[in-house]
Amino acid sequence: MPRPDLPTHLAWRDTTRDLPGRLLPSEASAVRRACASRRAEFTTGRILARAALRDVGASVSAIGTRHRAPVWPVGFCGSITHCAGYRAAVAASTTRIRAVGIDAEPQLPLPAELCGEVLSASEIELLADTAAHVSFACRVAFSAKESLYKLWSAVTGRWLGFHHAHIVRFHWDGAGGTIRLRLQTPVRDFPGEIEVSGAASDGIVVTAAYIPS
Repeated sequence: MPRPDLPTHLAWRDTTRDLPGRLLPSEASAVRRACASRRAEFTTGRILARAALRDVGASVSAIGTRHRAPVWPVGFCGSITHCAGYRAAVAASTTRIRAVGIDAEPQLPLPAELCGEVLSASEIELLADTAAHVSFACRVAFSAKESLYKLWSAVTGRWLGFHHAHIVRFHWDGAGGTIRLRLQTPVRDFPGEIEVSGAASDGIVVTAAYIPS
């Protein structure tokens, strides 16, 4: 399974199938009205997140939800992602990592109409100059921006649009690489540029971004 290049003190757990298990009452309320498949992927994400937290020394039971995002225990941070055939969670102590965001996508071309929604014309031109297959590169870029969004949301609690961050460097060899993103409007307490790492295998693209403490 794909694993981005991340510090060893950041624990990663993943699976290609939904795991058996039960949610605690405070977790289950977030998917009370969801369909069975959504409950299954949500449950698996929470199981993986608890395992990742234990890997970094956290004593944790429930991982709640606020504004559709996981609520991590005090002193720890993390991120959860899922797509067809893959689920993953990552966790770290905030003494080492301030915040982290991860995203998983199927390793398929991004539809042309979505490329224009996610990327500017200059970004698509950059991908065309540095990648053999632009539509696949757009999928990687989409995932990188999703990881950045989760990172941004964890730090600021605010919304970030796809065009609020611009790709300034794209290095990808098919199996993995890095994508550097620059915020169009820098803000206090958040880096002006973030490097996203990624990996691809077994039909899945995974990206991750983090801010060290």
